[in-house]
Amino acid sequence: MSQSLMSPIAESIRAGFESSVTKTKEFKDFSKKFKVAIEKTLKENGAALVKFDVGHFELGGFYTIGGKIGQFSILDVRDYMFGDIEIMYRKTTAVKSGVSGSNNWCNIESDSLGRRMIAI
Repeated sequence: MSQSLMSPIAESIRAGFESSVTKTKEFKDFSKKFKVAIEKTLKENGAALVKFDVGHFELGGFYTIGGKIGQFSILDVRDYMFGDIEIMYRKTTAVKSGVSGSNNWCNIESDSLGRRMIAI
């Protein structure tokens, strides 16, 4: 199911974003859609989104699963017009500034995205 949730997200990224020194309305609207999709992807796999951050054309956040905390981020979406769009995820010890484990990467359109993210 993750693939169908994230495919429209990938399509939006591939369509490109206007570059700006401030967050554009287009990116703000996209970030809301991304949050809904990642939240549903996590929920389908028994995890809960606990924090979501919108940076300058990048997104990230924290989630919990079975007493563990995970962190994810997607780098500057303006850089992904071609090729795979990957999300970084890793285990951490606290929301905000915990000790983090190794970075893991997964294509956001992968059927296994949610399962991989919870296997931290």
